[in-house]
Amino acid sequence: FSAKPKLINLGLAEKDRPQLLTRSFDRNYLVKYLGAYNFTIYDVIQNIKSSSQRALADSSDITDVENYRKANYAEPNPQYFGKAKGMNVIYVSLESLQTFIIDYKMPDGQEVMPFLHSLTHDKNTFYFDNFYHQTGQGKTSDAEFLME
Repeated sequence: FSAKPKLINLGLAEKDRPQLLTRSFDRNYLVKYLGAYNFTIYDVIQNIKSSSQRALADSSDITDVENYRKANYAEPNPQYFGKAKGMNVIYVSLESLQTFIIDYKMPDGQEVMPFLHSLTHDKNTFYFDNFYHQTGQGKTSDAEFLME
């Protein structure tokens, strides 16, 4: 077995997907770009690192987190703070739906999703169309947690 082809494969993967190993990518991507053997080695190393981080953590680590939180705290926007007080709140989360379809019309002028269109343009609706996913391996469960 030679390490040279594996290093070339890793180099090509890094070129195609920068920060492949340093950012939290989907495991499917990692297996695709690294191969099953290299992914297994990578996964073992990551598990050892995360276990050692938990084992070696001390009380000063929480101080860093608290300092970061205090330094980056943003006051609630007074325009929206308490806006839904006394109202029923219903949120609609549509997994894998892209925003372009909300206002999309067929060539004959018929709306594709008229009910969602009416919701997003209602004066009592908060519609967030500039939303970036922050999900990891949990996918749906991460998205639901983020919404809440």
